[in-house]
Amino acid sequence: MKVYHGTCSNHIESILKRGLLPRRRRKGNWEKHPSRADMVYLSTTYAPYFAINAAVNRPVVFEIDLRKLEPDAMHPDE
Repeated sequence: MKVYHGTCSNHIESILKRGLLPRRRRKGNWEKHPSRADMVYLSTTYAPYFAINAAVNRPVVFEIDLRKLEPDAMHPDE
């Protein structure tokens, strides 16, 4: 199964070098619905929406194959 992560093109170099990492101390994009700073959010359908809302520059969407992720590291969205 494929899932997707939407973000800003400013993050491409870091993601390709280090992978998708939680934002930690950086400010989130959703003030009314804050996200967890220790998680990376993946979606089956809404990644373009999240990419557009996160984009300072160009929005980008990364495709991830769930079979290559560790099942114990996956958690449902709050």
